[in-house]
Amino acid sequence: MTDQEIVAGSCGIGVILNPIPDKDAFKKLCKKPKQAPSRKNHFFTYNNYNLDEIDVIVSTLKRFAFKGKIQSEIGEFGTPHLQGMIWCKKPHRDTEFRLPKAIHFEKLMDVANTCDYCAKDETHDGVFRCEWGWPAPLILLKKEDFHDWQTQIDNCISFEPDDRTIWWIYSEEGGMGKSAFCKYLAFHRKAVICCQGKYSDIMNIMFNADMEATNLVVFDLPRNNGNKISYSALESIKNGLICNTKYETGNKLFNPPHIVVFANSEPAWEMMSDDRFKVLCVD
Repeated sequence: MTDQEIVAGSCGIGVILNPIPDKDAFKKLCKKPKQAPSRKNHFFTYNNYNLDEIDVIVSTLKRFAFKGKIQSEIGEFGTPHLQGMIWCKKPHRDTEFRLPKAIHFEKLMDVANTCDYCAKDETHDGVFRCEWGWPAPLILLKKEDFHDWQTQIDNCISFEPDDRTIWWIYSEEGGMGKSAFCKYLAFHRKAVICCQGKYSDIMNIMFNADMEATNLVVFDLPRNNGNKISYSALESIKNGLICNTKYETGNKLFNPPHIVVFANSEPAWEMMSDDRFKVLCVD
């Protein structure tokens, strides 16, 4: 019998009691459940968690992930839940974590927004928050702690740069906050930073810099280099025209940026026209 069962002793061809399903449909019924996808990065939510589960969840995820963020929240409809994101060293299926099946895992898509989403204060209930593998936050100079000279420079570079002025800020004593201000400008103003180097080194830095994202170039000269700087590089940058001969060769044009040099003594005045420099001693 292939497609039907025949009852013995019945007339004709028999009576169909238990028809066997279509073969394709039968295969679908017998098909194994699809495995969870293997991913390096996971986003997860766990509704109505128990407090005594948190330690196990965190310690388990730390064994697989080198970086993560988890916090407890109260959702829009009052549901307490854990929410988090993890970065694993290699791809894993969420079933490998052997955590409660009620935890919903999905692919981590928009990393920047998800980081904010998993650490937002608006829905955090204050019960639990944890993160690991993240760099320590940058300690930066705050605007309210500016010296007068820092406020002056910050105000001046808020305007459109001209094609001549080079700010030269120096302190013979040191410890006046030049390097801290340089770091502030790099972070808040997206300044291109140069410390020292020959003309060709500086041109290579500028050739690779995104001059559409900033209009500020800062030089922070170390005390032990004797105030050495390529004045030719300063002039080329201020002119908005550079020629790179190191590694990736080529020319680059951009609008003249602000240039601020943090040094330890006055500039070599003979190296450039007097009207180029605006010099400020901050001792």
